[in-house]
Amino acid sequence: MRTRGGSTTVEATVVVCAVACAGIAGFALCGGAFARDIGGSTQTARAPAANVSAQAGVAEVVHAIHTADVAMREARPELVAAKYAKMSTDPFLFYRGAMAGFAHDWVEAAAGASDFAHDALVLSSGDAHPSNFGFLRGTDGVFRLEPNDLDTVGLYPYHWDLRRLTVGAELSLRERVSPSTAESTLKRMLSAYVSAFDGGDAAISTARSRGTRPLEAGNRVPTKYLTKEGKLLRGTVRTHVTESLSPEARAEVESFFAAYRGRFPDASQPGAVVDAVSLDGKGVSSLPVRRALILTERGAKGAPRIFEIKEATVRPTMNMFGAVGDHGEFATNLEARIQDAFLHPASGDDWRTVTDANGQGQLIRELHSGQTSIDLERAKPGSRAALERAATLLGSTLGQMHRRSKELAAHLAEIAKAPDAFVNEELRFAREYAAETLDAFAHFREKLPTP
Repeated sequence: MRTRGGSTTVEATVVVCAVACAGIAGFALCGGAFARDIGGSTQTARAPAANVSAQAGVAEVVHAIHTADVAMREARPELVAAKYAKMSTDPFLFYRGAMAGFAHDWVEAAAGASDFAHDALVLSSGDAHPSNFGFLRGTDGVFRLEPNDLDTVGLYPYHWDLRRLTVGAELSLRERVSPSTAESTLKRMLSAYVSAFDGGDAAISTARSRGTRPLEAGNRVPTKYLTKEGKLLRGTVRTHVTESLSPEARAEVESFFAAYRGRFPDASQPGAVVDAVSLDGKGVSSLPVRRALILTERGAKGAPRIFEIKEATVRPTMNMFGAVGDHGEFATNLEARIQDAFLHPASGDDWRTVTDANGQGQLIRELHSGQTSIDLERAKPGSRAALERAATLLGSTLGQMHRRSKELAAHLAEIAKAPDAFVNEELRFAREYAAETLDAFAHFREKLPTP
């Protein structure tokens, strides 16, 4: 793609050495019982094809997406095919699954260019599109807006995050609200991001947002996964599908969970496992990443607890802005990255990684009924005020997260001197990149064979 963030063209200083998905691993690739139970068929997946030597621009982006999925496509072809099918239904879903294309453009098409200093790295979830934020219940019982997908956590340029957020918002809103509403929403988001730098407050509470319901209902187990008899459901659960595990696979999953349980004080330890199922992902980029649900026995308060186990795969962009080892233990300690990525420490206190018998990391966290993601796709033409509040909350949250970076401090004064110019540059980028993403989306659909 041709996008530039500002009028200055810059040379990319990073190499997307991992775009070919080198190093992707998971229990489904390691041959464990859980892997065999949920690994799926070995049929060849239908995938978009692009001859990069003969085509340019959008074809290169589609090729980058396809290349990044090589290892996963060989291991789980039917799930990658499902991912591509989902991406082909909506531009925003395509964008969510096209991280490799965004990385390609960052290096090859100056998507990282800016008229402002932009080399500072921040700790980031790695993919800050709107739906990757949501209300999480902390160990203190409070729900807060946080990043809720840490699959690509690492160090990134600060405007990588900001641009993933604003382009995602633009694509979510483009055909759902008026152009003026979309523009005002993005401006609120960007202004809140800038004001967070100088201590500005978004002046919005969860009581005025979609957080009202989570705050009221969030202390309950997510009953959507339970039968009337109190077991985990099998079959379709909204956008998920759950399946029984073989006895061998269940024993393996229970061993993962035992290691997790042992890392908490006795008073807060979950009870024994009473049921377990495999769970497919409801997202887009994470759809091929397999998961399991664990149901534990009722505790002292009489309520069961549900935990999610998710393979901790190495994603292409996690070390894109620094070779492994550049940042000491951080380069290999996924749990440390995750714990530090939350704005409020209590939000991530129960997120842990454990290692299975094959040496593969597993991410485990507790699920609560009040946890919900931000969903701009539900926007309606008359929802301008609500959208602006959500945008303010998102922009301010991201700004507060970035404000913790010492590397970014030198850039803040420059941005503070010209906040309108900064907002306008990022708004222009969001519009231009969203338009070019629509071109790539059309090309992707064209190259995706139909059944």
